Amino acid sequence: MKRILLITALFLFSTTSVFALNNIYIDVLGAYVNTKDATKQIGGGYSLGYNIIDNVNIIHRFTYSAGSTSTFVPGDGNTYTDNYEYMFVSVGADYTWFFWNRFGVRAGTLFGFSPLKIKTGYLGPNDEVDTNGFGLVVFAGFHATISQNIAFFVDIGFQYTYFTKRVVVDSIDSYGDGIGNSYSSKPSVLGETIYMGLRFTIGKNNRMSDGY
Repeated sequence: MKRILLITALFLFSTTSVFALNNIYIDVLGAYVNTKDATKQIGGGYSLGYNIIDNVNIIHRFTYSAGSTSTFVPGDGNTYTDNYEYMFVSVGADYTWFFWNRFGVRAGTLFGFSPLKIKTGYLGPNDEVDTNGFGLVVFAGFHATISQNIAFFVDIGFQYTYFTKRVVVDSIDSYGDGIGNSYSSKPSVLGETIYMGLRFTIGKNNRMSDGY
């Protein structure tokens, strides 16, 4: 959390003190993340952006998502639930090309820090682990300007996270008596990502004046 606050503070300081004349953007978004080993997750987050030139923006984005899987063990008649939490704290850039008045297509890339938390249903010595990695997202999407200060967007992308160390996790033997088995591996976060939300502009969406 301290790292998230530090990155946000540095981004705000750099954009407001060095570039004080152009638009500043605040995104509120929902997120779907297919994290592969950490299952499919739903979450949300925010972005802070600054317009550099024309329709090119630098952005800081934070997302948090969570998901779970359940395993029924016939041997003991219990269902065990594994819970996963994933965060992505990133910086990057996006570009919007307007093809007609208020409508446009977007593209961008993000690179950042990715904490992952795993809590397994089997209560063993390694039932809860944390690990950190570095993530990359490449996305493209659709932009619709609603008013001078509000726009809607949908981004569809691909996300990959590289984790720096192996983790030991307690798993469930679904065909036995529910006794946990420990295994060591590097989690794999690799899959599609969808962002959808609203962009609030401090300044104005100039394209609203086109075609009116």
